Amino acid sequence: INAEYGVFLCVRMLGRLRSVPFLQYRSGTSKGPFLLFSDLPSEPGPRDELIVRIMGSGDPRQLNGLGGGQSVTSKVCLVGPDPHSEADVRYMFRQVRVNDASIDDSHGDCGNMIAAVGSFAIEQGLVPAMEGDGLQPVTVRSENTGVLFEIGVPVSRSTVCYHGDHRVDGIPGSGALTQVKCIRPQGSVTGAMLPTGRPVDEVGGIRVSCVDVSRPMVMLDAGSVGLDLSKSKQELDADADMMVRLEHLRLEAALLMGMGNTSGKVSPKICVVGTSTNGDILARYFVAPHLGETHPTMAMTAGQCLASACLIPGSIPHELCRTPRQLTLGPGMCEWTVVIQPVSYTHLTLPTKRIV
Repeated sequence: INAEYGVFLCVRMLGRLRSVPFLQYRSGTSKGPFLLFSDLPSEPGPRDELIVRIMGSGDPRQLNGLGGGQSVTSKVCLVGPDPHSEADVRYMFRQVRVNDASIDDSHGDCGNMIAAVGSFAIEQGLVPAMEGDGLQPVTVRSENTGVLFEIGVPVSRSTVCYHGDHRVDGIPGSGALTQVKCIRPQGSVTGAMLPTGRPVDEVGGIRVSCVDVSRPMVMLDAGSVGLDLSKSKQELDADADMMVRLEHLRLEAALLMGMGNTSGKVSPKICVVGTSTNGDILARYFVAPHLGETHPTMAMTAGQCLASACLIPGSIPHELCRTPRQLTLGPGMCEWTVVIQPVSYTHLTLPTKRIV
């Protein structure tokens, strides 16, 4: 996690300027400003209007705001105290569209941005820093999904520590390790780990697995659509025909999942999986096929969903992952470790397993 303080001045109405303090984080493979609920309007409409202006949306370059011109750099987190729950703080994630001056409410949580919520809470005095050195647990309740997170924030001498030797694939440089634990993430958006009630469904003649753990996802075998997992992000983004096909599958699967018409929205996400010659799991994750955008790596929530699907008997990832060892995202891009704790859900019991 990297952090940078700032104050952004934005024109709201009738030429009046409003000052909004923020702390900008590069969190995981995403980036965006973190703000306090108390510094924003309490009503959702004016609040989101201000957030859109802060990010400069409605312009593909977002020149008038803090956005970076792509989905992974057009994200905002709101944080505040949570006196009425078991969490230390509450947070709300806002996925701000780039070309359109609006917010996509279908996204749910952001697994990358959630990692910085604990650090921000300590920096803002919402949670007192512990004495000594180590990982300080900060519990966070999501207002998007109700999921509870426990963030292990690196602290040294009662100060959040950002410098360290830990490296994450896809991100230049190194930093201090932040740990993220999701508590009860199944059914985060749809209310069920298997929204259709089945590990496999058929959409347009293609077998798909619809799973909701930390985020709803549609997963399919790369061979079923002829997608080459070794292609770069740029090559996949340029394959308009494939993007159209994936978007059609995503929209049809969303209906089966009870999510309704998700045209123009980014959730559910779609993930195409396969295996390498040594038996490792390969995966490519798409931000939004209708925007022609492949994710440069993978969201933490998506990694958790995929790892969980590998342990659900009958699912497509489970079929490909008979003896899972490695979860590899694209050609030499990223390798992850995901630990699944024992969970009983309806008729399924998931064992503890480590997937790298």
